[in-house]
Amino acid sequence: MRRVWAAIVYLALALSAAQARVGETEEQVARRYGAPSDSGYGRTVAADPRGNAPLVDNFHDFTIAVIDREGVSVAENFMKFEGQQISDLRLPITAEEMDAILASYSELGVKWKPGVTPGGLPSKWWKSSDGRLKAINSANQLQIATVRYLEQKAAAMKPTAPAKPNGS
Repeated sequence: MRRVWAAIVYLALALSAAQARVGETEEQVARRYGAPSDSGYGRTVAADPRGNAPLVDNFHDFTIAVIDREGVSVAENFMKFEGQQISDLRLPITAEEMDAILASYSELGVKWKPGVTPGGLPSKWWKSSDGRLKAINSANQLQIATVRYLEQKAAAMKPTAPAKPNGS
């Protein structure tokens, strides 16, 4: 049990020191991780629906994809893989790891509130107390992003109505 707590404390400290944060500039992100790579361990991460290609880095057991808009980070995605190829199984992020990642934002004054989930199911998302950020645990990844980015991403993913033929 002591080893588990030691690992959690280590992860929390390491993430707070090295994690890029939503709202940081490309330069600040590069200072935290070093020069960004186009892929992590040979993994290429696809662009988002608006065409923003992520900057990908690796930190401990995580592949972290940072979405940048106009030189400022608007989203970061934390993923873990079983091996070193994109075809490798994506591993779940443990509750302790999620707690450590979310806690690393506390030094910026961010406090997280669990999202309201219908039917009393455990929450899979959190919103910052200032309403600016949202964290979502889905498909074995944790994404922390600005609410505005998530709204724009959702709008870009909506199907458009087919054009009506002329003369109708």
